[in-house]
Amino acid sequence: MSDSSDKVSGKYFKKGSQSEPQQDPGIAPKPILELDPDCAAAWFYKGNGLHSMGRFEEALDCFEKALALDPHNAAVWTNKGVSLTKLGRNKEAMYCCDKALALDPRNAGAWFNKGTSLGGLGCNKEALDCFEKALALDPGDTATWFNKGSSLGGLGCNKEALDCFDKALELGLHDAHIWTNKGNSLDNLGRYEEAIDCWDKALELDPRNVDAWNNKGNSLATLGRFEEALDCCDKALELDPRNVDAWSNKALAEDVLSHWQEAARSYQQFLILDPSQQYAKQIEHAHKRLRELGDK
Repeated sequence: MSDSSDKVSGKYFKKGSQSEPQQDPGIAPKPILELDPDCAAAWFYKGNGLHSMGRFEEALDCFEKALALDPHNAAVWTNKGVSLTKLGRNKEAMYCCDKALALDPRNAGAWFNKGTSLGGLGCNKEALDCFEKALALDPGDTATWFNKGSSLGGLGCNKEALDCFDKALELGLHDAHIWTNKGNSLDNLGRYEEAIDCWDKALELDPRNVDAWNNKGNSLATLGRFEEALDCCDKALELDPRNVDAWSNKALAEDVLSHWQEAARSYQQFLILDPSQQYAKQIEHAHKRLRELGDK
């Protein structure tokens, strides 16, 4: 864009919990529970099944019943933390992970989940320590390499983050999020063409990935390819009309292309969405340009 300081950076994603339950959705335990409602293992497996179905609140109820019967079971504490993480209740999830680790310090899943919760709270340095402990116990886990890279990216350690994403890819993790995050790191290192290649791979896997469209537009604009950047912003906004990043970037691209009326509308739409204070520079720039465009 015309002023790189106004550019909205890409976000780093983190994977969900490592210890995702593997059992079929809470069917098998039902007869056991009918016979013996005091069977902790049956509540545990039913909780796993409900979690697998995305019914996290119900899964929590099951894990709590299991823990009432067997409070020293590290696996139940771990999976309770998994469901809490999915619900965005990161502080409670960390408590569960700590309980699991007190019972089993070599529980790689609990270290991973604690790191994921810390990352969700913006504590990337502390999260990184947890992911390193998880990898010491399970060096082949792709999700842990991914999240370690995401934490490093959040700390601005882009070369190290790139190494982690490449390791995860080498181990077989291929989804839109890893290509999006690898693109973020390459973009932050000034390797814009390579970043665009990564976002193209992400979009092949998930054409509805709003962040990949938006981030690709950022890099295209940095390379002076503003018409293509504008197309990417429009794609992002088709998918998410309230995306403040896309409206800000669309306005900047239109501004550079001298599409004054369109730029003014896009700046106004960006401000109407009431962006948070993390967009302070973009908000200031939008107000400034609207005043200047009003004089044209």
